[in-house]
Amino acid sequence: MEHKEAGNQLFKQQKWAEAIGAYSLGLQAIEDLPADTRGLLLSNRSQCHLNLEDWARAFEDADACLALLPEHAKSLFRRASASEKLGRESDALADYVRVVKADPQNKAAVLAAQRLREKVMQAQQQKVDERLPTHLFDVLRAPCSDATVEKQVDAAARIQAYCVRRGMAGSLLSSGVVELFVERASSDDALPELRASLLSTLVAIASGAEAGDGDEAGYQRPPPNPNRPLEVAPATADARSRLRRLLRGQEMRRLCRPSAGATRHFATLLGFTHELEDLEALEAIHDAVAWTEGGEADVPRAGILALASMCDRRRRLGNQAQPLMPSAVVLKCMESALGVTTCEEQLKCLLASVFVLLGDEERGKGQEVDLAELSLKMLEPFLQSQDFALKSNGFSGLFPLFA
Repeated sequence: MEHKEAGNQLFKQQKWAEAIGAYSLGLQAIEDLPADTRGLLLSNRSQCHLNLEDWARAFEDADACLALLPEHAKSLFRRASASEKLGRESDALADYVRVVKADPQNKAAVLAAQRLREKVMQAQQQKVDERLPTHLFDVLRAPCSDATVEKQVDAAARIQAYCVRRGMAGSLLSSGVVELFVERASSDDALPELRASLLSTLVAIASGAEAGDGDEAGYQRPPPNPNRPLEVAPATADARSRLRRLLRGQEMRRLCRPSAGATRHFATLLGFTHELEDLEALEAIHDAVAWTEGGEADVPRAGILALASMCDRRRRLGNQAQPLMPSAVVLKCMESALGVTTCEEQLKCLLASVFVLLGDEERGKGQEVDLAELSLKMLEPFLQSQDFALKSNGFSGLFPLFA
């Protein structure tokens, strides 16, 4: 097109206003311009507006081009540049990130994304600090009683909503939410319903549920690889690290209270935060697996899932981790799990994971495990049981051995 060529020549001569006129004539000359031609004219005109520091018109033209050519990298960069000048840093960052994904070698986009990410994070942090629910912390710090427990359970649930739905877990961590929740859940005056609510919120934070990825601007969870460690948002990793430090010794024992809800949530939490060598954690999870009171099937299921989570995390580490040893508490957990007849599929996953780890052949001297002898000794009582469900569990343990 002659108008496009004329515009390009004027562009090379840095005659921005004249180039805009030529591109505009090109857009008006033919009513049914092909989408790619119209898009390129709009994109070129956008750059001219940028050079003239007319940010609003630059944004409009780049945006119009992207409506026709959604992946046009130059227009993404131009719209990002205009958005940044117009004070729309979050929108600009999103476009810069898209450019980097399409062209990782685009140094200008990489540098712009890095610069803006820090700026956007600081702005978000400032906004978050202004609306942190610190008044709810005061509610939780008050002594727990029949008169206050309903308000305190509600406060814990509302803080959980801030963490999960609003993506504020990172900011709340800086405000000491994990430390406060562990302190209150392990206190002598915490009623069972409050303890369960506090632990439920800690599970949401440690699991990285829902909005956890939004804690850092520009953070995106990589696609999962079944043979590599799962990557989590920085706020989630921070929460797990804090909980590993806090949930030790006396604090661990205080949280092992006889309540179905608290036991279930505590087992789930430990599945995210602790490892198979943490004997106190395994003992607490065993309490959930062996739970029989009130026909609460969700409690042993939570314990089995927590063990499976630990095993999966260990498997993903491969040679970076120490081989799993059949300690007394590991075997006790497995025997109790085999006695659970209400979650067959979860049990199968756990048995397969444990036997894979115990069957690892890359072990050092003194770490050898006779998997056949160990597993048959563990499974024999269930294989010989007259109870059909228990016998079925025994066979579930045999399948991964011969797979």
